[in-house]
Amino acid sequence: MLSGCAPKPAAPVLRAVEPAFFDANVGASLTLIAEGLLPAATLDFDRPANSPMPPPVVSAFIDDGTTRVELLDVQWVDASRVTGRLAAPVVVGVYDVHLIEPRGGELVLPAALQALDCSEGDCPLEDGGIPDSGVVVCSTISYRDRDLDGYGSGAARMLCGPGWVPLSGDCEDRDSLTFPSAPEQCNGLDDDCNSVVDDGRCVDAGWTQVDELRAPGTDLLASASFAPGSLWIAAGSKVFIRRGVLGLAEVSSACPVNLRAVFAEPGGEAELGGGRSGAGRIVEHSFTAAGCSNDRVVAEPPVAMVGFQSGAWFENVAVLHDGRLLRWRRGQAPMISSSNLSSSAEVTDLHGVAPDQLIAVGSVAQGNNRRPMSWLLQADGGWREESLTGGGNPNGKMLGVWALTAVNAIAVGENGRIFRRSASGWRLLSSDTSSALTSVRAFSPGRFYVTTDDGRVRRRSGSTWQTVFRSDAGVRLNDLSGTGEEDLWAVGDDGVIGRGPR
Repeated sequence: MLSGCAPKPAAPVLRAVEPAFFDANVGASLTLIAEGLLPAATLDFDRPANSPMPPPVVSAFIDDGTTRVELLDVQWVDASRVTGRLAAPVVVGVYDVHLIEPRGGELVLPAALQALDCSEGDCPLEDGGIPDSGVVVCSTISYRDRDLDGYGSGAARMLCGPGWVPLSGDCEDRDSLTFPSAPEQCNGLDDDCNSVVDDGRCVDAGWTQVDELRAPGTDLLASASFAPGSLWIAAGSKVFIRRGVLGLAEVSSACPVNLRAVFAEPGGEAELGGGRSGAGRIVEHSFTAAGCSNDRVVAEPPVAMVGFQSGAWFENVAVLHDGRLLRWRRGQAPMISSSNLSSSAEVTDLHGVAPDQLIAVGSVAQGNNRRPMSWLLQADGGWREESLTGGGNPNGKMLGVWALTAVNAIAVGENGRIFRRSASGWRLLSSDTSSALTSVRAFSPGRFYVTTDDGRVRRRSGSTWQTVFRSDAGVRLNDLSGTGEEDLWAVGDDGVIGRGPR
């Protein structure tokens, strides 16, 4: 080797693509991770000024064996990275990644990229940014596990990675509560995939209508369960309690008007919110008392209320229509926070898994209409706006939300809209203008119940919708509560109560 000569550069190689998973239904931005992507250069040692470094030129595409899809806006970042994007949705499947490097060679990374159908919001899209963490060809048979319950379905493949498992037999691979050996519940579903509904656990898993409160004008606005068969009901100027086999009783003495928010502790103690504009009220109730007590005046009537156990105490949280939060323990005066929401915002419901992990839904004014909206509570106590878009009619309020984790939630509202939230944000699941969805109770991202303004309770299990209850008068149902899927209650206008499954 001559002194002063540089060693020959290593041959370029394509190492990984990030993310290794992406949603086939939308365009995706990709980063190709490589080594030695050096531009071609012709050097004139006699006249160095005539040896400028040319701009690197690269291109890239993906290929599933039948279709080639070019990446757009492909940019050479440096010797180890190239970025690009897919302009439109692609077919679900596994793709090879191709890169035409700056010196003209074609680099290939086989089976490095997987496009998933994420229309159900159950895709394991996050791979942690770990090179080579995606789908790879392997020597063992695996099955696609969409709901990440450990069991897959469909054709056997020789693929490894998140979302691929060695066990098959999942009879509903978009519902993580349904899989072989799952606990069978009395709900009218085949939870354990043995082709037998309820496994004889119950004679009739259907819903029934409870007519103890049927009366025109007695609108049941909110409910909160505290034990199987037992719940509180807020009904404007009336309060009702149901205590198992003792049935329903009115306990409205000394209670304020416009009661429409309620939270019940497991022991049966309740907090209720109501009042008038400019003079909201928070009151306590006990299943041993005949009426409300400890009446406290707050800025506005609460629109929703939740509670979280912390040691021997429950921390109660209520939200006002303008996004201000009330926080208190039983017997204490609520502390009110400020709100960073705009004056056009209106909150209609609140839920969360912890006092500092809350999701609110509602709408914001847009001309003569209202646009559906969600807000996520931030560490500084302010709300972060999250727009909910999709479907035919872009207008209407969101009316209910249920949080499963700090990031996963189901939201429902007018025009039949259902949105599901995951770590990648909100996604529209369906939009049916025939009815408004007034409340939701979720048990997993793939199984939840909703109430409608035309008197129905509907259940989504995986990709299947089923009406499980319809009130005889078809009046609006306003709220769902329950201690579990085998103890659910729907309350609505004119004193309608639906109970199920049983």
